[in-house]
Amino acid sequence: MVCFSTTAFAQQKLKAPVKLKIEDGDFEGVTVVIKNSTTGESNSLPGTSKFDLDLKLNCEYVISFNKPGYITKKIALNTNSPGDRAGQGFYPFNFEVNLFKQYDGVNIVIFNQPVGKISYNRLIDDFDYDTDYTKQIQSALKAAEEEIKQKQREEQAQAAQKKKEEEQKKLEEAALAKEAAKAKAEADKKAAEEARVLAAQQAKDKKAEEERVKREAQAQIDEEKRRAAMAKMEEEERAKAKASEEEEARKAAAAALAQENNSNRPGGTQGNDSRPATPAGSGSDTPPVGKPSGSGSENPQAGKPSGSGNDSPSSKPGKGEGDDKALEANAIPTKKQDKGVTKATGIQGEDEKPEIAVSAPAPVVKPAVEPAYEQLPDISVEEITETNRTIKRVTVRKNEKETIFSKVVYKWGGVFYFKNTTSISESLFWASTGQK
Repeated sequence: MVCFSTTAFAQQKLKAPVKLKIEDGDFEGVTVVIKNSTTGESNSLPGTSKFDLDLKLNCEYVISFNKPGYITKKIALNTNSPGDRAGQGFYPFNFEVNLFKQYDGVNIVIFNQPVGKISYNRLIDDFDYDTDYTKQIQSALKAAEEEIKQKQREEQAQAAQKKKEEEQKKLEEAALAKEAAKAKAEADKKAAEEARVLAAQQAKDKKAEEERVKREAQAQIDEEKRRAAMAKMEEEERAKAKASEEEEARKAAAAALAQENNSNRPGGTQGNDSRPATPAGSGSDTPPVGKPSGSGSENPQAGKPSGSGNDSPSSKPGKGEGDDKALEANAIPTKKQDKGVTKATGIQGEDEKPEIAVSAPAPVVKPAVEPAYEQLPDISVEEITETNRTIKRVTVRKNEKETIFSKVVYKWGGVFYFKNTTSISESLFWASTGQK
């Protein structure tokens, strides 16, 4: 529903554009009487083919359409409406009235009451015909109007027959004298008519072909624009997906770097970049420090055994004997093997000694980023027809996201476009849905 500000409808009136048609007649002597039953006012104005009525709200009107020799028709219009709704204003309510000639023998009692009633309808939140009342008198109105039309047809047939007889009489009287001239005139007329019809048909065919070519060219342009708009939207989606993947990769790299830095800190367990331990028998009897067998890590040993040279942990800045003792305190002795490969160096030795394993945090496994697969949009269209408007609802589903676009066309000519509940332009609606 489209609402209007109260300032735009400060006069609190309902505009009613009227179309009036006189069957087999003109507008001479036609009058329109507007009677306000609520205030007792009554106004009269000359009837024309089109005119507007400005009716006050919260009043009851009876509008009569009169012409001498024709059947008078009445319309009842009740402008009562809720106070909060009246402040928003209403759309103009259009209606049409046809006046028929009055014939003897035709029952016109049904026309003593209004042929239609108009009032506020809460279902559509606007003014509309009273359908219950229309159903009650519809059959009687239809029968009366059909009887009137039959009288019209009989009258027209009689007039045509009379005219035909008069023409036949004139033709018979002038047949002998004008037979030759008439034959020539008819031949010339026929030839001219055939030439005119042929020229008109050729012009019509040419115009139709030009319009067809124009429509196809415009359709191609519209399709290219729509494809360009869809390509742009898809490129933006891909760019967002790529940026998301890059961000995930950056976070994974930062986490790996933080893990590596944490494992290389003094007093902690060493990571994959630690220096390998000195092989057994290199001049020191101190057993190498490493993880126990079966720990699942293939990293080098946490440090070289004591006495291996300048690479001793005690030679590093900021690390003293207290740190070495803490490292030894955290070490776990392993079972001595008769003969085998040391955990730290992987070199087979003769005199194996127990190893001291240092516990290390489990490596962080980052789940692989799944590739973003492009998914084409799924579009479904639904049309809803109401009393005063038609709604085209387009549902667009893409990448598990659902968006509803709407095109609302009112009978009075207004057209509005929405994305979910937000108003959008016609071009954005078309670019997003491909629908006109």
